[in-house]
Amino acid sequence: MSVAALSKSLPKPKYSGEEEELTNSTRVLSSEQYEAHVAKKNGPPAYGSRQSWRPRAPEDFGDGGAFPEVHVAQYPLDMGKKGTPSTSNALVRRVDGEGKTKYDEIARRGHSDTRHVQASFKDLIPLRQQADAGELDLSRPSQDVVQATKEKTEQALMALVAGQTAAQRPKNVQGRKDDEPTFVRYTPTAQMGEAQGKTRIFKIQQRQIDPMEPPKFKHKRIPRGPPSPPPPVLHSPPRKLTAEDQEMWKIPPPISNWKNPKGYTVPLDKRLAADGRGLQDITINDKFAQFGEALQAADRHAREEVKQRAIMQQRLAEKEKLQKEEHLRNLAKQAREDRANASRRRSQSDSDTDSEEEAVRKRMDARKERREDFQRELRQSRMGNERKIQMLAREQNRDISEKVALGLAKPSQGGESMYDSRLFNQSSGFNAGINEDNHYDKPLFAAQDAISSIYRPSVQQDDGEDEGQTYDRITKSSKFEVLGKAKDGFRGADLQEARDGPVQFEKDSDDPFNISQMINEVRGEKGEKTGEKRYGIQEPEGSTMQCHLPSKRSLNAADHQLRIMSMAIRRLAVVPAVSGSKEPKFNPNFTDAVINATGPKATPRVRQLTAGLIRHLHDFARENELTVDEWMTAVGLMNEAGRMSDSKRNEGQLLCDILGLESLVDEITYKLASTAADEPTATAILGPFYREDAPKLPMGSCIVSKDINEQGDRTRMHGTITDFRTGAPIEGAVVDVWHTAPNGLYEQQDPNQPEMNLRGRFTTGKDGAYNFYCLRPVPYPIPFDGPAGRVLQALDRHPMRPAHIHFLLTAPGYKPIVTQIFDRQSKYIDDDAVFAVKDSLIVDFKPFEGDPQADFELPYDFKMASFEDAQKHSVAGTTEESA
Repeated sequence: MSVAALSKSLPKPKYSGEEEELTNSTRVLSSEQYEAHVAKKNGPPAYGSRQSWRPRAPEDFGDGGAFPEVHVAQYPLDMGKKGTPSTSNALVRRVDGEGKTKYDEIARRGHSDTRHVQASFKDLIPLRQQADAGELDLSRPSQDVVQATKEKTEQALMALVAGQTAAQRPKNVQGRKDDEPTFVRYTPTAQMGEAQGKTRIFKIQQRQIDPMEPPKFKHKRIPRGPPSPPPPVLHSPPRKLTAEDQEMWKIPPPISNWKNPKGYTVPLDKRLAADGRGLQDITINDKFAQFGEALQAADRHAREEVKQRAIMQQRLAEKEKLQKEEHLRNLAKQAREDRANASRRRSQSDSDTDSEEEAVRKRMDARKERREDFQRELRQSRMGNERKIQMLAREQNRDISEKVALGLAKPSQGGESMYDSRLFNQSSGFNAGINEDNHYDKPLFAAQDAISSIYRPSVQQDDGEDEGQTYDRITKSSKFEVLGKAKDGFRGADLQEARDGPVQFEKDSDDPFNISQMINEVRGEKGEKTGEKRYGIQEPEGSTMQCHLPSKRSLNAADHQLRIMSMAIRRLAVVPAVSGSKEPKFNPNFTDAVINATGPKATPRVRQLTAGLIRHLHDFARENELTVDEWMTAVGLMNEAGRMSDSKRNEGQLLCDILGLESLVDEITYKLASTAADEPTATAILGPFYREDAPKLPMGSCIVSKDINEQGDRTRMHGTITDFRTGAPIEGAVVDVWHTAPNGLYEQQDPNQPEMNLRGRFTTGKDGAYNFYCLRPVPYPIPFDGPAGRVLQALDRHPMRPAHIHFLLTAPGYKPIVTQIFDRQSKYIDDDAVFAVKDSLIVDFKPFEGDPQADFELPYDFKMASFEDAQKHSVAGTTEESA
């Protein structure tokens, strides 16, 4: 049936879906267009012919929707079909629960359904702050989830790795491949008379490989190059086996535990060696370990109980001590009040005794003047004629030097020089060749009569009474026994031997070597009166006849003055006379010539110090007859000390420490001698390991660096810094502290320690309190790999120092304090290598349980003196020592 007949048979449609007007002209189709139009016709079949028809392609639906009479799944325009992207650009209008259009679909366009798109204000609010968030599950995933995720990740990674390594597989290894055939359509062009348009289909399939087929190509490996020459093997020379070696190589014979047909006696060690019992694993019961652990736990518990008991006893003892101190303090207070009341009661009767005390004082003054007259008369009676003339000249204000007054020594002709120039540039003593030790050509004294007057006592010394009467008069006068020989005598006086040399002169002065004058010049005081000779114990001016026990400080000062006098005596006796010769062994004027070479622009203090140093060095060289080799050894030590010294090590100061010089200078500098109960904190040496740029730390912090693994016992040190006179706290005092690490090294000695480890500076507040954390110090050796160590080895001394902490305290208006705090339980506390330990600086480290960060506690209070108090008490202490 033709198309025209079909169109005529159908009724005319009443409604048209096309709104545009059709053209009135008739459309004429050609035959080719008609065939193409009919071929392109698609859509559903007519009604009544759809029983076996099923819509499959989108063209089957045409421009309409699904067919309800066809009971199959239909997807017009692929709507609702999963896995097929929609080709339509139209968006489906969606509404929310309130009927409002959801415009976020515009933002979701172009994204997958699984992607979370934030398109509303609610998405900007954090999940924790949303009202409808509910309870958030922040718990960690279970082990099953973690394992499943891990397996999936491993599979994904293996797939990636397999794809990357597939290209690197060798060609002869057969992997997985697709053996399915491939079909190819091929249409050749007209060649060699063949018809055009003949199509051929080729089947391409992988050829089956015979596994037994030998390889077609031979692979030859390139020979490897020669290796490096083998190292020489050094064998020890062959040696004969000793009996011990043969015994070790002896294999025990097999011995049966059941058979012994010949009845041999088998030694027990052979049977045990062949038994193999050493190869058995011996199992020990676990209860032995449990028993040992129980014993350790019991021991630990017992030690803890003993520790708690000791702490409790210590607290009780401290409490009892405080109670006793409080009781004694109350008793002292009561005694002071009673004494004050008694003094007020006696004040009325004191006026009656003033006249009696005045009379006693006058009698004592008269007795003192009489005693001085007796002393003067006794000295004059024992003098020779020349000495009497000298005394008369001194009384008449005609005091001249002993040498010129006696006319015994031949004076030099030079007016300005301090030495005799005639002793130089003389060659007669050297050219004579008779006495090589005598380098002088003229005698020291001018005339023989002067020599006889020196070495021969004077005849006219009779005072009108014999020696028996003089001795009885002196010994029976007990009130003035100091004029003669005391009953107890002086220490060392009975040890004097008979003199066999020349007469030794004694200068008529209480200070024959001007030692007191030298000390007073250094201290800035005026010297005492000279020209008076003291015998025994005498009372100072203006004092009463009372017995006062000397203090420990005055005894130390007296010993110090005795040491200075002995050094001065050795200094003045450095020109010994050769036995049998009248000329000195060394040039007596050389030292003075060196001292006088100092220029006029030198300050008095420099002139004084250099003069003393030159004089003592020359005396030391003369007294010990120093050789050139010994002197060059000392110079080499000083040079090496200078080369080894740097910003982290001071070898020169270390030499002074082991010789005690720095401790002696510290003792001289520390002059505060207060009679009050409280005194400033004692000082100690600074040491060669001080650094000025220590870090400033907040109060209560730890000086141990955080960059190291802390070892040792942490200690909390605390206390206050007060004025020693008023007791008021000092604000703004800087506490500079440093000490060694547990390995006994300072941070500049140990490269493994960080910079400025175990160093810090703290500043006190208004209460003057300080506290910080440090480590309990340990004993350590000073560096002995340099000149200081060789000096210690030569002196047979150890280099160890006791455990201590260094402190440098400074405050505005106060004298700085350089000191050290020593651990009482440390070794070498009584044998310090640098002599710096003082009794007042020895402390106890107490176990501390109030702070979990500290194992020990060290309370210590520092007392400082202001510059005014330091100067005032320094002068007072100097006056007391001089007295």
